[in-house]
Amino acid sequence: MTLTKNELEVMNILWGADIGLSSNDITNMPIKQSWKSGSIFHILNRLLEKEVIIVVGIQSSGKVFGRTYAANITRERYLELHMQSKPQLDKVQLLGLFSALLKDNQLTNEVVDDLEQILADIRKDLPKS
Repeated sequence: MTLTKNELEVMNILWGADIGLSSNDITNMPIKQSWKSGSIFHILNRLLEKEVIIVVGIQSSGKVFGRTYAANITRERYLELHMQSKPQLDKVQLLGLFSALLKDNQLTNEVVDDLEQILADIRKDLPKS
């Protein structure tokens, strides 16, 4: 399974949320991407079709009611499915995936140290160039 850049950005928002979010909640998030309301509906519908999000409720916003959404799979499960569908990632894809995973998380020095250790262990097993 592969998500587009916009789908992955929405999923990162939903993975980081403690509660279901409406399309308005998502479009009002302080992120680089500024989706228009029509675009976010298309993205959410594609994510629903892919069954990676679910509708968890209905929220009132003035006179209008809207659905709220939550992730239906964990970030780890998505990565597992993504890796199964693309067993060989090229350098750009690998760096993009790694960057996307780390960018939206609250990293600590301890986590960065652990990541550096993992990379050092991998480096030891690589052939010398």
